Amino acid sequence: MDIFTMLQIDEGLDLQLYKDTLGYYTIGIGHLVSKNPAFSNAVLILNNQLGRSTNGVITRDEAISLFNQDVETAKQSLQTVGLGNLLNYLSPIRQAALINMSFQLGARGVANFKNSMSLLAKGQWDEAAENLKQSNWYRQTTNRANRVIETFRTGTWDAYS
Repeated sequence: MDIFTMLQIDEGLDLQLYKDTLGYYTIGIGHLVSKNPAFSNAVLILNNQLGRSTNGVITRDEAISLFNQDVETAKQSLQTVGLGNLLNYLSPIRQAALINMSFQLGARGVANFKNSMSLLAKGQWDEAAENLKQSNWYRQTTNRANRVIETFRTGTWDAYS
């Protein structure tokens, strides 16, 4: 198990442009291409990102490449919002859970979980898990949130088995 597999479970893997739940063009593993409602605009952006004509369809290798870029962007964004020390403190598996939250909520959204992030920074895994379960995020995406929360709590991939 790794962060790629974790997010593939939570985000899915789609090699064709599609509109996500907010109506934004997305591809691969949750890679936001464009918020513009025009398909042609999304294709143009995707073509520029990959340096070739895609017609809105990519390969698995290209999805992996975009994913790896998105993980690095998520890490940088977490640093920018003041969660870099937490990210560095966490084990690699718990780091994956934090990056997963960032994929879904954005780094700013994750930073709003001040109490939970503080508990994670103290290694209070059970308390952080209970605190995270009090959120709208948990109520809105319970299955995914449960997997991420259990990953924080246990420091294992067991929730993704």
